[in-house]
Amino acid sequence: MAAVVVDDRFDLAEFRDHISRRLPVYAHPVFVRICAGLETTETFKQKKQQLAREGFDPRLVTDPLFFQDAAIGAYRPIDAASYARILDRAIRL
Repeated sequence: MAAVVVDDRFDLAEFRDHISRRLPVYAHPVFVRICAGLETTETFKQKKQQLAREGFDPRLVTDPLFFQDAAIGAYRPIDAASYARILDRAIRL
């Protein structure tokens, strides 16, 4: 998952194209969380524990969440139904 802080010019399709050109496939984020801000420690390290605990569960996360849908080659929003499908697919694997 990538948690990003962006402005109103952010384009998720452009982001996907950018990472496709710059990163190997295994490094592409499957999930993207768009945050208003990221908390830091006193030494300016990002606090990631809370992000990890919340994961990509739309019941816990109020930030916009997206997952990379390989079938359409784009990021799609995560809602309760898509979250359930993702978990169901993961259980079957």
